[in-house]
Amino acid sequence: MAAEQSAIARDFPRWAEARGVEHPDLPALRRLVDFHVENGTDAIVAVGTTGESATLSKDEKKAVIDFVCEINNKRVPIVYGIGSNNTSELIDTVRHTDFEAIDAVLSVSPYYN
Repeated sequence: MAAEQSAIARDFPRWAEARGVEHPDLPALRRLVDFHVENGTDAIVAVGTTGESATLSKDEKKAVIDFVCEINNKRVPIVYGIGSNNTSELIDTVRHTDFEAIDAVLSVSPYYN
């Protein structure tokens, strides 16, 4: 895997609501992905352990990873932070994820069940 990977942090609901922006703030996420690609980041970690994997809903996670993969367009490898503390939800997520544009996964073992 690539030498320099960046876990991209994105907005959270209260932050977005307080600033009157759509959640998730896709234009800001697009700028962040483009910034990392244009500045030599070797890989992008989306929905990683910067708080997102534990705080986003399943639909929000899917929206973020789908958007990041679309914007990235195979320019750099994408690492999907797919971990969960809910075993059955994690299995369901794996079964319903299209891994075509994802190069690696970042996952923790479900730690509460």
